[in-house]
Amino acid sequence: MRTYRCLQQALWALLIAYVLAGACQQLVMAGSHRDDVFPADSWALFAKVPGEITDFGVRLLELDGQAVAAPNVVGRAAKAATASRAPLETADAYDAIQKLGRALRNGDGNSVARARRTFERIYLRGAESFRYEVVRRTYDPVERWQDGTIRAAQTLGRFDSRTQP
Repeated sequence: MRTYRCLQQALWALLIAYVLAGACQQLVMAGSHRDDVFPADSWALFAKVPGEITDFGVRLLELDGQAVAAPNVVGRAAKAATASRAPLETADAYDAIQKLGRALRNGDGNSVARARRTFERIYLRGAESFRYEVVRRTYDPVERWQDGTIRAAQTLGRFDSRTQP
């Protein structure tokens, strides 16, 4: 019983020391470029995670000679317009759009042509004509989930069915 009580006191002392070390570290390292020192940390991880995401999306402007009803909805195609094609809301579509966006951002013409061919072959196959933009978009995931807000959208490239990759 005495061993159990000693072990219990030692664990409590260790826990209190750990908590105090994390709190003291915040005071000692204030203004420093490093806020956390393993194994004692200040438990401020989530306050430092940026809430803003920057990725790429497609703004579908025209499909089969018809203007898309809501071209300002970046990254989502009108479901009625693309019902017979592979949906643009899938993870594979997202990956294809990211590859195309990164190639445009990096200015790599060969990669742009390759990514564009892949994207159009899978997601715009069978379309008589199409016109779309690839945009870099910045948004807060919570805001976008709640009301669809995208803080900024910059057009990186415009493509249509008349110009081949």
